[in-house]
Amino acid sequence: MTSRPGGTSGSGVNRPGRRPPASARVHRSLERQRADRTVDAVRSAPRQRRRTLLTGRAAILAVVIAALAIALAAPLRQLIGQRAQIAGLRSSVQSQKQQVAALQKQQKLWLDPAYVASQAEQRLHYVRPGQVPYITLGPSPAAAAVGAPAATNVAAQAPWYAELWTSVQGAGKVTSRPVLPKLAATRPSVSPSPRP
Repeated sequence: MTSRPGGTSGSGVNRPGRRPPASARVHRSLERQRADRTVDAVRSAPRQRRRTLLTGRAAILAVVIAALAIALAAPLRQLIGQRAQIAGLRSSVQSQKQQVAALQKQQKLWLDPAYVASQAEQRLHYVRPGQVPYITLGPSPAAAAVGAPAATNVAAQAPWYAELWTSVQGAGKVTSRPVLPKLAATRPSVSPSPRP
């Protein structure tokens, strides 16, 4: 029998119980490794595709979330603005309610005839029948208080050297009687008094 490079006998059939030559074993193990690599490559290909699909899905999800945020931004801004406006209107309504209460209180006062009579005497200087009004010619305290600042404003408008010169001229004149200031024309005040 002649030996072949494959380690098989001339008939090409391995006999049971006989071990194949070493080169055949190495060859088979290499084929198995290649087959395992091919199977691993086939199995890993869908995983790589799944990883790329997952990032694509994440990108689509991010785009959808961004679109929702943009779509909801305007209504949320309006909602916040309307809530602020409502709060402002509520405070306005509260202050108006307080004004209405004060005006109703004042209206009740005006329904009292004694209050109306006192306001007519104070504001319009009315007198009751049988009372005699007296008119005073002297300046009232309110008129004196109003007239005093006007005089100081005029003095403040003149320059200082003009006031100095007027003072020097006035000091040189000697008068025998004191000079009385002119009385300002005042509105006579009326005070009611009972008739005797």
